[in-house]
Amino acid sequence: KAVKAAGLRDFQLELGQAQFVAGFLQEAGLTEEQSAGLAFVRGRRDLFSKDVLSTQAFMSRPEFRKRYAKVYADYIENHPQIGLLNLGIGDSSRNHCECPECSKLNPSDFFIMALNELDEELTRRGQDTKVSFSIYLDLMFPPVRERIKNPDRCYMSWCPVTRSYTSSITPDMEMPEIQPYVRNKWEQPVTTAQCASYVKAWRKMFDGPGRIYEYHYWRPQFMDPGLMSMSRRIYEDVLSYKAWNFSVCIQDGSNKSFFPHGFHSHIYAAALMDRDCDYEAELEDYFLHLYGEKDWKKVRAYFDGISEAFDHKYMSGERSADPDRGLYYNPG
Repeated sequence: KAVKAAGLRDFQLELGQAQFVAGFLQEAGLTEEQSAGLAFVRGRRDLFSKDVLSTQAFMSRPEFRKRYAKVYADYIENHPQIGLLNLGIGDSSRNHCECPECSKLNPSDFFIMALNELDEELTRRGQDTKVSFSIYLDLMFPPVRERIKNPDRCYMSWCPVTRSYTSSITPDMEMPEIQPYVRNKWEQPVTTAQCASYVKAWRKMFDGPGRIYEYHYWRPQFMDPGLMSMSRRIYEDVLSYKAWNFSVCIQDGSNKSFFPHGFHSHIYAAALMDRDCDYEAELEDYFLHLYGEKDWKKVRAYFDGISEAFDHKYMSGERSADPDRGLYYNPG
């Protein structure tokens, strides 16, 4: 009843982000038609972890992609104020369809197919709204065969959710080759250079504009109680975005956390507005006005000491003597 009341009788979970219907579907159960639109994972088509948000779709199914394009095109047509809309799939990894047809290509191939079909539908409707595609989880791996037909329509969005925040993005970093895509069994890239290598691979086929969806404020900030290491990381990262052709930054997480201070957010704003800003000059200005001319240097030294005492790499689980025994195992 809840599904019908919500007008979702034919809903096949095309939009991985349709979290608002999760309760309806879990209470009412999936119909055979709805289940047929889901990814085949570990021998069944069902909600992944019983969660709509994490569930992937049967991407090689033409009917799915046609509906995907229609849902997004209808949304764009009904919201003319939108200039850029982000396309999405399920917010989880290693749970893509394992059927023979889907296994022929990477998930990004089918995602690009859906993007191209959406572009054709928007062109037919006379809509010039741009669409953003994500380099995220399984979609980090570039397509094997498919290519974007209308680059002018598209915008790249890099979401480095697995990267380490104990090292900075730099324009001249040395990057390894990306690993071959093994469906639902790939190894998670961890270092900043490893994660950036996937952007480099994508840039070979799309050199257009992009944005970066960052996670400095998701968990990494809490691994640095003094916030001085993270402040420096943020500053260096922001200065490097331009070299990667990312002109927009969106921040995920607790953006309003200001304990023990808020310099990390101050330097973020300063660097975004002026890439020529000087870190030390901004730090002196911030601490001088916050703690006064007499004490600001002492306070700065105190926070530096906290960041040094709580080693950021150790706090992030990167200095374990034996990761199999635990992230924080360091008897020495």
